[in-house]
Parts: sequence; C-alpha cells; structure tokens
Amino acid sequence: MESWKTVTEESEVSFDIAISIQYDLRIKRTERHFNLHTGLLPEFGGQDIIYHTLRLGKREQGLTFHKMEKALDEGGIICKGTYPVFPGDSTTDVYERMLRIAPGFLFSCMCVLVGMKSEDLPRLSVETPKRYRRHRDIDPSDEDAYRK
Repeated sequence: MESWKTVTEESEVSFDIAISIQYDLRIKRTERHFNLHTGLLPEFGGQDIIYHTLRLGKREQGLTFHKMEKALDEGGIICKGTYPVFPGDSTTDVYERMLRIAPGFLFSCMCVLVGMKSEDLPRLSVETPKRYRRHRDIDPSDEDAYRK
C-alpha cells in the first residue's frame, strides 16, 4: 500500500479511489473520486456552508459522502451524518464540532463503500444541490446573491 500523499495530477500516482476533503480546485476526471462534503446535500452545496447555516438560523448541519461528478457537489450520495448547531454558536464552534465527528464518519462511509458493487454507484439517487457562494464575495444585502 502506498503512503498518503498529495498529488496535483492523476498521472503522478495510481490509486483505487480518491477522496476529496475541502479541496478548492475542480477535479476533471471523476470516475473513482469521492467527496466528503462539509454540508448536507442537496440542501447545502457549494462553499462556506457553516456561515450559511448560521445565517439561515439552521439548528442542524452535517457531512455528506458522495460520488463525484463533473458538476459541483452532484453525484450519488453514499451516506450522510448530522450534528447539532446550538444557539450562539460561532462558525468556529460549528467547524470544530464537525472536525470531531468527521474521522469516524469517513471511516463509516468507507465501510459502506467497500460493501457496494461498482455497478450500484451510478444508480444512487442524485438531486441537483443548492449551491452557496463564498460569503466574502457577495453583497450581504442581496439575499438572492448567496445562491448565484
């Protein structure tokens, strides 16, 4: 088994699957790629999910492990996990809570994935996610701008 490493081009290493976690660049080839998204899909696709969770007053957020497709945050969902968001939480509070559950959640998802057959992956349900933008790039007075 090869050691863990960061690669910038797929040709640099051979792999059975690749898992993206908070990766800011688009991945062009997605056949064997999965994403650990830091929000509940399809309700919270895109970026700055914790900020938008607090802005919308939601009391729950979560993680979604899904098959990657060319479109951002689309692809069959393998599993979801939730955690609470408490009144008065800051983005740091929620982010740290997410970090505490993420390793166990990812391990559980890998156990589910191992039990799946490759022909099952394309049949997973897919719903186009709402995509939120980075909050620092938009005018906070324009409510519709958050999802453009």
